Amino acid sequence: MYINHLKQKTLKGSKIATKFLGLSLLMALLPLGFFGYVTYSNSIETLKKEVMNRLIAIADNKANQIEHYIVEKRKAVAALANTPTIINAMEQFVVIFKEKGTDSAEYSALDKELRPFLTYYNKSFGYYDLFLISCEGDIVFTVIKEDDFGTNLKTGPYKDSELTKVFDRAQTLMKTEVSDFKYYAPSKKPAAFIAAPVIKEKKVIGAVAFQLDNEEAYELMQDYTSLGQTGETLIGTKINNEAVFVNPLRHDPHAAFRRRITIGTKEAVPIQEAVNGTNGSGISIDYRGEEILAVWRYLPSPRWGMVVKIDAKEAFAPVIKLRNWSLIIAIITVCAVILIALLVAGTISAPIKTLQKGAEIIGSGNLDYKVGTDAKDEIGQLSRTFDKMTESLKTTTVSRDKLIEEITKRKLAEEKIREQSVFLRNTLESLTHPFYVIDIKDYTIKMANSAAARAGALGKGTTCYALTHRSDKPCGGKDHQCPVEEIKKTNQPAVVEHTHYDKDGNQRIFELHAYPIFDAEGNLSQVIEYSWDITDRKQAEEKLKKTLLDLERSNKELQQFAYVASHDLQEPLRAVASYTQLLKKRYKDKLDENANVFMQFAVDGAIRMQSLIDDLLMYSRIGGKEKLFEPTDFHLVLGQAITNLRVAIKENHAKITDDDLPTVMADASHITQLFQNLIGNAIKFRSQETPHIYLSAELKENEWLFSVRDNGIGIDPQYKEKIFKIFQRLHSIDEYPGTGIGLAICERIVERHGGKIWVESEVGKGSTFYFTIPVKGEQTL
Repeated sequence: MYINHLKQKTLKGSKIATKFLGLSLLMALLPLGFFGYVTYSNSIETLKKEVMNRLIAIADNKANQIEHYIVEKRKAVAALANTPTIINAMEQFVVIFKEKGTDSAEYSALDKELRPFLTYYNKSFGYYDLFLISCEGDIVFTVIKEDDFGTNLKTGPYKDSELTKVFDRAQTLMKTEVSDFKYYAPSKKPAAFIAAPVIKEKKVIGAVAFQLDNEEAYELMQDYTSLGQTGETLIGTKINNEAVFVNPLRHDPHAAFRRRITIGTKEAVPIQEAVNGTNGSGISIDYRGEEILAVWRYLPSPRWGMVVKIDAKEAFAPVIKLRNWSLIIAIITVCAVILIALLVAGTISAPIKTLQKGAEIIGSGNLDYKVGTDAKDEIGQLSRTFDKMTESLKTTTVSRDKLIEEITKRKLAEEKIREQSVFLRNTLESLTHPFYVIDIKDYTIKMANSAAARAGALGKGTTCYALTHRSDKPCGGKDHQCPVEEIKKTNQPAVVEHTHYDKDGNQRIFELHAYPIFDAEGNLSQVIEYSWDITDRKQAEEKLKKTLLDLERSNKELQQFAYVASHDLQEPLRAVASYTQLLKKRYKDKLDENANVFMQFAVDGAIRMQSLIDDLLMYSRIGGKEKLFEPTDFHLVLGQAITNLRVAIKENHAKITDDDLPTVMADASHITQLFQNLIGNAIKFRSQETPHIYLSAELKENEWLFSVRDNGIGIDPQYKEKIFKIFQRLHSIDEYPGTGIGLAICERIVERHGGKIWVESEVGKGSTFYFTIPVKGEQTL
């Protein structure tokens, strides 16, 4: 009520008060609205990037964990298949099973003898069940003894199961194979299997298979650390034309192999992309219909698709809260501005009305009227000045001497103006950039310096648009922005780019800077323009843009090559190995010994080519779109590398020691791979002594110097550069298996971190690999 009363009283008949109120609101609301919009937009974008970076880090970490989990399990099964205990158990169980059956006393006695050892293997490596399978497909032993015990995988009720498929592949390809993750009837739950051939004296006598423990696998997927209240990890596999969820979900604990998404629909697009072999990230809609921020990855080893996501509502909650508070503050601010503006307008408009009334009376001829007030502000002083002015008007007379004195002063002023004009002209001529003075009425050039003439000016009196684009009409529109028109609209300086023609008619690009000139009454009368040639800079920018586009296209082609290599090249290799082995099995007695040897060479070559492609892909991915460096505890990273190599360390009784390693800005996953490759090489190229690997770090000025020392066979110094080249080997494949890419990967990882790597070694006395990483951890792509 008070504000409305004050408003009516203040604004009644007062244009000043109305304008003051409007300007006050405009000055308050425009910056507030602009600041609020910019802050909200920047906050949304910043928070989105922050959440996406966190999800990418989590997704990459989980992908590495799952890949390492599958790889380690596969290595463990391959190692167990060659142990004397497994070979002996396989031989005895197959004989007793065929001759006596599983209900015989002989089988019970053998089961009682060997079960403790096999159960120990099963539990110590964390598997759900262990199977011994004869070459004919008979399951002759299991730890749990479910409904599949004693059945035949080729002719029995479970001939279409994943266990049968992985058994066939392992026996055919003569290597360790991993099955898909699907429902298995005997266990009454989803299951995945790893199978390896059991070989004695170069002859396959059966296969050992392990069923993965679902709880152990789910534990990797159901870790919600850093995923808030709504985040979760989804794992899916492609069955026919559907993406089938593999793991229980946070919002649907019974989703495993029950929830399915038809590929090609708009539902849960990230999991569809992942199971189809695509990696990516972005905002999407999940299986609940909720908007999410998601990162998806394809996991080659288990052939799974993985999605790490969090609800957009939770991710953007801090920004929504900020927006709400900003609206409240804006409303309070508007109310305060209105109140203050009304109060201030009232104090200003009333004295001005009094002063206006007095001026009208004095203007009518009443010089005796007194306007002066007792106010102490500027308006009060102005009113008293009015009174002094009226007193002076009464007594003022103009004499001839005063008039002559005024004329003399004016002539002196005109002379001074002429001198300043000459000085200004000389100054303009000294400028190296074209300079023009343009009349705003007819766009003619009133003044131009010599630099303007050299740039192609047509002389004084020529219109500016005839100069800029050889036209007889004023320029305008987006193709010919006119700085004169811009200044006429705003009375403010303007900067535009323009196409000029030089005196030879050649087209040049200029940057025009224009400034307004006002007459004595404050009206815009002329415009000053000066410009400089930016044609060379524009051409350089175009070349740079083309170069960037070519680089982007090249990167896309490299990514496409990586996709083709990981999918289209590996499948034919698997087919070659598989069918060559089948040829050998079926036509062994029908072909000579040379044919058998040739087919074995073909299988070995295909498997080696597959390993080469896998390592080449890893090499090519280093230095791509990697995550940013972060503080990395190298001692913890070393622990992860040792965990990944635990089977090789245990088999070779290797001893690994280290000093206190520092925390450095780095990519943890790549440093893990670096340590894993160097330690793995030290174990592979061991001498007759027990392998002993020692790691240390020392701060050298602005970088850390790391060393990995071993007591292996050593390297001839003449080859210390060659070993870091891709596919360069110093030993035969039969003597030391491998692809020859491991040290090249190490070099690329170190160079990405801004460091260098080298080796010091002597044959028979071990090797020491050194590498450096800058303290600041600058990322090199």
